[in-house]
Amino acid sequence: MGHPTRPSATMPPVLKKVVVGLAGRRGSGKTTIAEILALKHQFVQRSFGNVVRGEAAKRGFQSDLGSLQELGAAIIREWGWERFCRKVIDERPDADRLVLDGLRHVAAADTVRGLVAPARFVLVYVATPEAIRVERLKARGRQGDFVAGTDNLEFDSELPALRLVADLVVDDDAEIAAERIASFVTMS
Repeated sequence: MGHPTRPSATMPPVLKKVVVGLAGRRGSGKTTIAEILALKHQFVQRSFGNVVRGEAAKRGFQSDLGSLQELGAAIIREWGWERFCRKVIDERPDADRLVLDGLRHVAAADTVRGLVAPARFVLVYVATPEAIRVERLKARGRQGDFVAGTDNLEFDSELPALRLVADLVVDDDAEIAAERIASFVTMS
């Protein structure tokens, strides 16, 4: 009596608030992984791309890739990183598990990390073989999504740096990648 109970070895670890940021090229599977994390692991899913698409609709912009890239750059200039990242996060700031789909800039990752502190931020880079990625882009049929050479645009120029600083790189099937991410955030 009077002694705290010790957790048994079979008890699951206590989960701390965690935010997972998914980075990777268009068609790499970020959104699919985010959807699986939401469905199977109780993450709240948010998307940088959805914020840009929503702003495009408000402003009457086209929804093709080039227009969205231009608008995304304009939003960053107008709002700054903090306001843009808050817009992505703030719909569910109380969520214990949040997955942010579509990180494309080191400054966005750094800003999110600062905004969610003291919660843990885990940056995951989604690497997908080129042939699979190209097929996905063709299959999803977004206007302007599959255009030869568009991955060399300034829009994607920081992805190699994000891969280098990622806490985890996944190159698996989306189901396996989501399981690896969930395990990583729970065990590490």
